[in-house]
Amino acid sequence: MGNFEGIIIDQLNEEDPNISLTNSFMQTLCDKIIAFKNTDLSEIVSMCHTDYHRYGLTTLSQYCKPIYLNTSSQINSNEDYSKLRGNGKALCFVFDTRTFAKQEQRLPASEDYGRFMLLMRSLGHNVVPKIHLSKREILSMFEKTAKCKLDDYYAIVIYFSCTMVNVFLDGALKPSIVLKNGEYLPCQDIISLFPNIASQPIILIVNSFYSGDCVG
Repeated sequence: MGNFEGIIIDQLNEEDPNISLTNSFMQTLCDKIIAFKNTDLSEIVSMCHTDYHRYGLTTLSQYCKPIYLNTSSQINSNEDYSKLRGNGKALCFVFDTRTFAKQEQRLPASEDYGRFMLLMRSLGHNVVPKIHLSKREILSMFEKTAKCKLDDYYAIVIYFSCTMVNVFLDGALKPSIVLKNGEYLPCQDIISLFPNIASQPIILIVNSFYSGDCVG
């Protein structure tokens, strides 16, 4: 799939078990998206990644053109980046799984969920917020969305505030989001549900408050 951009954030590690409510990675990311208009998302993410002790960051990219979530009225489409469709707005799914290893992780996760949701709305994107869904509910939503006409959207954004673990499935370890009822949703399953739209990036942001041990 050539239009995928992945950002996986691990907000906790053994060196620093405390989470800052006022200076989380997502707070910094949201602030910089606002401040740096007409700036590629990958460049903004790189600006945020300055403290290796408070979190880990993994990026996975199959999309070779810049992605813009905050554009000025002066920006115009050209061959150097993905064509802005219509008014350049994205379709954003924002999830809070409410499945966390520790009680004190719930408030920071909800704070980041709210920050990102409000940011996308303030930029005029179409936001679909969801809380504590099952695997079946999430996959059903994505399957229906993938069958819809998406040409009017500049990008598809999928955000999770969650716990993530490596799950042994089909002979391999797969990074997976922990859902209610002990279910796991592999990140690859999310990616594979959407059609390969050559000029339309699909952005998956996984904001994990604990990357657990292997399961399975």
